[in-house]
This record gives sequence, C-alpha cells and structure tokens, in this order.
Amino acid sequence: MLKLLFLTAILLIQSAEGLKCWECDVNPSAPTPNECYSDHRGKSVDCNGTDTVCAIHINHLVNEPQVVWKFCETRPGRPAGKCEDILNTKYTFMENCYCNDKDDCNKDMIDDKGGIEEEF
Repeated sequence: MLKLLFLTAILLIQSAEGLKCWECDVNPSAPTPNECYSDHRGKSVDCNGTDTVCAIHINHLVNEPQVVWKFCETRPGRPAGKCEDILNTKYTFMENCYCNDKDDCNKDMIDDKGGIEEEF
C-alpha cells in the first residue's frame, strides 16, 4: 500500500510540472523571436498554462528557404501530432504543427514536417 501511495505521489508531481517544448534560440539576424537556425539550436523550456502544446510554425515563400519557428503554445483542441494549413496561396504556404505526447516533441519534426531542409 505504501508503495502505491509513493508511486501515485511521484506521478502527480511529474504531471504538475507540465510539458516541456523545444524553443529555438533567438536568431539575431531574424526579424522574429524563436526562428530556427539551420541546425535547430535551442533549448528545452517549461511551458506554463493548461491546454499547452508544443508547436512548429512553418512559413514557405516561393523561391525562398522556408522559415521554421518552435515554441510552446496554449491551443485547446488542436490536433496533436498533426499539421494544419493556415494559409495557402500561389506564393505563400503557412502551416502549424502541434504535439503534446512527450517533452520536447517538437525538437525534430511533427507529421514529417518542420525540418529546415524542406522546400516549397
């Protein structure tokens, strides 16, 4: 019985810590924070709030390298492990990808997207 109480306490403490997400270092040449360098330098950060997900925002402009941002986001009801188009025109394609299945789940790709090398 004592072991069960101890394990329950450990699980409650771990769940209270919240989700950790990968956040790209600030690129001094980038116009916005959390834009990823080509090697995805960054750090794991604690996300605050409820309904938190790890996010990757991808912006493709025709004839330009894609730009990727990685960060925590509070977005209830977002499709974890999936990406959704937020803009799709002849010259611009933007999408957001979300995950929350493990800490730093956005460090690499989500749904095979979010890698720096991708082209539009």
